[in-house]
Amino acid sequence: MNNELKHRLSNGKWMITAEGYSKLMSTLDNPLPKVNHNDEFIVEGAEEMGIVVVDVCGVLMYGVSEEDELTHGVCDVGRLYECLEELAEDSTVSEIVLSITSPGGETSYIPETGKLIKYINDNIKPVRVWIPKQCASAAYWLASQAGSIGACESADIGSVGVYTLIEDSTKALDMAGIKIDAISSGKYKLIGHSFRSLTDEERTILQDDVTKTHEQFKTVIQANRNIAREDLEGLSYDGTTALSKGFVDVLVDDLDNFLTIEQ
Repeated sequence: MNNELKHRLSNGKWMITAEGYSKLMSTLDNPLPKVNHNDEFIVEGAEEMGIVVVDVCGVLMYGVSEEDELTHGVCDVGRLYECLEELAEDSTVSEIVLSITSPGGETSYIPETGKLIKYINDNIKPVRVWIPKQCASAAYWLASQAGSIGACESADIGSVGVYTLIEDSTKALDMAGIKIDAISSGKYKLIGHSFRSLTDEERTILQDDVTKTHEQFKTVIQANRNIAREDLEGLSYDGTTALSKGFVDVLVDDLDNFLTIEQ
């Protein structure tokens, strides 16, 4: 089992669908076959038009190992950031298209990557997003910062929300006859540790943090897209509904057709 990934799942702050979280959790004991969809982000291009297509596939996490990408279906946001920087500086590339299939991921480095996408689109060259299947939560944060978004009618889009899950192992430890004496300094230093339950005050602190991140999430989206606040409360929408609510700009059946649409 990947202990570092387990710790991040149990204590991290997430913008991911419940299904995506559960699937990632299941890979801890049952790793995926070693097929890395993000070995090279750039998977397809329309060179005659100067368009480069970047494949963003899997659960978005920052600073993951190549082994994690291979066996847990995750996508390193740090490597994606570097790829976008390189494409922004490449004079042979006139446009970047992000092909996103992701249930979302951790909050880490999502705001920074979203800012980069918006900066490139607003100041250097167009960035568009294509959604063939799913673009949820943290993935939609990134997508919302592009100049335009196209999707399939059957795509799953949205799920704008934030959560953190804190594992409470106190009963299991009691049943096992294990008692932990923690020697610490700092009133909140042990917040979130699984061997102790949260106090009401600690739960409020964590709730405030999650709420703050969600408000930031909604504000960032609304700064770039005309979406009602009430539609940014965790629900996902099919392509047709997402179009009517402003999450996407056009419905297209395949990537080739999307590439031919003029900005």
